Amino acid sequence: MDLSTFLLLLLMFCVPSQGGVTTRELKIRHTSSLRHQTSQLSPNELKEVRGKERKTSKWVDVRDLTTTGILDGVAVWSEKSERLVPEGFSDHHIHQWQEESRSLKIKEVRTAQCGRPPNVLVILEDGRRCCCRMRRREQGYLIKGDMYAFTLSRVLGIHHVPSTTLTNQSSRHWNASHFPVKSSKLFPVALLSEWISDLEDVYVPQVLMKSDKQIRPGETLANLTSDDIVDLIQWTDMLIFDYLTANTDRMINLLHNKQWNSQILEHPVHNLLKGKDSLLIFVDNEFGLIKGQQVFDDRKDYHSLYQQVLNRTCVFRRHTVERIRDLSQSQAAGKILNAALKRLDPLAEELGSLAMAYTDGLQRRIDHVYSYMKSCLTDMK
Repeated sequence: MDLSTFLLLLLMFCVPSQGGVTTRELKIRHTSSLRHQTSQLSPNELKEVRGKERKTSKWVDVRDLTTTGILDGVAVWSEKSERLVPEGFSDHHIHQWQEESRSLKIKEVRTAQCGRPPNVLVILEDGRRCCCRMRRREQGYLIKGDMYAFTLSRVLGIHHVPSTTLTNQSSRHWNASHFPVKSSKLFPVALLSEWISDLEDVYVPQVLMKSDKQIRPGETLANLTSDDIVDLIQWTDMLIFDYLTANTDRMINLLHNKQWNSQILEHPVHNLLKGKDSLLIFVDNEFGLIKGQQVFDDRKDYHSLYQQVLNRTCVFRRHTVERIRDLSQSQAAGKILNAALKRLDPLAEELGSLAMAYTDGLQRRIDHVYSYMKSCLTDMK
């Protein structure tokens, strides 16, 4: 019997039930006790306890989770519900993974498991796996879009994009015999991204299956489990992230293909996976920011699809609202993003800055999202 189970049984049998504390209250106190204990644990122990916490979360009245707060006129998820969401890829985790992956030598390259060629799976000398995303010279904008999308996720505090770093043939971890394609054919910079095992497909939540449905305070959050709420909270960040990056290769992909396949929303969402701890993971973001903006600007038929993605939520994560507000008020999103990449990666100069046409487009989308957040509740009434 583990410590958490023992504590719960002790409380249930030692505290009088009449005129005292209800079983439900005891269970909630037990959950709080578990959280208090985590402050003294190592990262690995913390991950294990968080798994236990997620199980105990089902004892909490879901009405406590669906209660929303207001920040600057914007509906935000409650603190209780936010505490149940997996932490994601923290700044410490990202920094440690980047430093180690840049220094370790590559001992093996495999041409499977990381998507279409010329992508490869690389195995480092300590046994860890990474996906190496390479593109031909004429498709270098995909590498750039992917890396800047990762950087934007860090700026926004949306910790759902796996650790990523830039690499090239001159990087010390490469052996010339391992590099799979002649360098003259390749864009000079490639991406190494963290390999995550045991991932599951993700499907569109029922509450979002119809175009007129929206995550919002009130009836749409009724009759949901705590696990449903945890998923929806993460979905709200994904919808914002995909709109800001103008990503065509996730929800937009499904919505666009719906005209030919009315059942498409019942299929797994492209480039969206779920980890063992229920974290939603946004993978393969190369169509964001550059290619996505080209579609956003040139394909008017896509405009309604992008707005459909944004319109699917009227409740947001508090930290996301704060970051969007700050970027909108600063009117310097492009400058902040370019500077962030230079801090994140020593090869940033080789990749080059994001051009003004794309940073201006990003700023416009940020401003639109912040305006939408503030007007959503009013429009709903």
